[in-house]
Order: sequence, then structure tokens, then C-alpha cells
Amino acid sequence: MSAPFDIHVCAAKWQGLNLDEKGDMVAEEFLSACDSIISILDVMGSGLGMVKSDMTGNSGHIRRSKVEIMSAPFDIHVCAAKWQGLNLDEKGDMVAEEFLSACDSIISILDVMGSGLGMVKSDMTGNSGHIRRNLAKFGPGVTLQAMVAKDIENKVATKDGTTATSLLWLKRALHFLDQLLAQLLKGASVEVIDAGRAAYADTLTHHHGMVVRQVFKVAIMAVPHRATFMEKIAGSEEKAVPALLEVSPNFSAAVSAVNQFLVAAGLEK
Repeated sequence: MSAPFDIHVCAAKWQGLNLDEKGDMVAEEFLSACDSIISILDVMGSGLGMVKSDMTGNSGHIRRSKVEIMSAPFDIHVCAAKWQGLNLDEKGDMVAEEFLSACDSIISILDVMGSGLGMVKSDMTGNSGHIRRNLAKFGPGVTLQAMVAKDIENKVATKDGTTATSLLWLKRALHFLDQLLAQLLKGASVEVIDAGRAAYADTLTHHHGMVVRQVFKVAIMAVPHRATFMEKIAGSEEKAVPALLEVSPNFSAAVSAVNQFLVAAGLEK
């Protein structure tokens, strides 16, 4: 559900879009400007709904592609800094853009785990993209909690593409990653495949049907051995473990805060 068309916001967005001498422009600025004009179709009646659907769909595809480019390759030190820098207030609220930036930094760890978990990455980048698109409806510094509250107020919290539904599924996948890292940090003998299976059993399996569970069962078999994984993320086991310990506590706290909010809001069980 897009924000009502505002001609002044629309004008400001397009006037503020900078083109360099070659006509190149920043992708996010262009997409934000697109968001501001797409809603003019609402004013034209439901007959052009298919045009709006096509435009928002393609905008979403570009956003997902942008996130994938931005999130690769995985950098453990950038990831640690992002989660350490994410500020939670006394209620656990956090600025949406800061949260999404931190998410970008950890989603690409799935690339290190092989193509088998591509379905998880695709789901995460898709939901992150939905939330980013919805950010265009709000001012700078808006919190995730305020965005979800607006969905609840508008009675659209259970609809696909809303911040509420997208955050729910993004949180579930983040919980999976959080538990996977926690399993790996239990000891050097824990293989990635075992960590992944244990994490899935504790998290996503409760939200997936039998078909998806079977797909995951096969997909997890493609993950690398622990030694290979640790070498890829930090050079060695000895370097990787301390680096992961820089990520895990803050990452875990943020995921927990989001979960508590969603439970309190009646969106998560």
C-alpha cells in the first residue's frame, strides 16, 4: 500500500535527483523518486492498477538487485561495526534505515555458505526491499516500530509487502542466522551443516510447510566444511571466532528486540 500521492513531495524528489555528466544517477535516489510518482496512478482509478503493480514490482526487483550488490562480499568487520552501531532505545525501538543497513551486512554471509541457501538470501533481500520501499512514506529517522504501528493502524499488517509482514519474515530468517552463529560458537568441532540443521530446527522449521522443509534439508547439504567457512570469512578459525564474537551479541540483541515487539503487537506467536 503506497502513500497518497503528494505533488510537492514528488516535485522535490525529481528536482533533487542528480544526474552526472554521463547521465548516471544514484539508484536509491532514482527509486525514491519513482515511488513518489507511482502513486499518482491511485488518483487515476483502479483501472490502471495493473500498471502500478508492474511498476512497483520492477522497482522492487531493482531494489533487491541493489541490495545483493551492496551486500557482497561478506565483510566480518563491517558486519560487526554495523550491529554494534545499531542503537536501540529503552523500549527496543531502532531506526529503520540503520537496521536495514545492518541486515545488508549480514545477509551476504549466506554467499559464503554456498548456493544451497540462496532461497534464504532471496527471501531476506526481498523482505528488506519491501521495507525500504515503504520507507518512502515516512520522514528520516523513522523507527521500524513506528512503520509497523502504521500498518496496524491502517489494518494492513497481514498483507504481503507491508512493513509488518516483511519484518516478520525478515526477523524469522535473521533468527535462523543468529542461532546458526550461536551454534558455531559453541566449539571448533561444530560443523556448519550441523549448526545449520540445529538452527533451522529451532527457528524457520516452525513456519515452513513440509515441502519447504524438504527443500531445506537438501539445501543445507551444500554448505562448506567449518574450516573452509572460517577461512572465507576471516582467514582462519583463530581469527574468525573472535570476529564472530564481535557480531553475535549485538546482532542477537537486535533480533530479540524485534521479536519481542512483534509478539507484543500480536504479529508473532
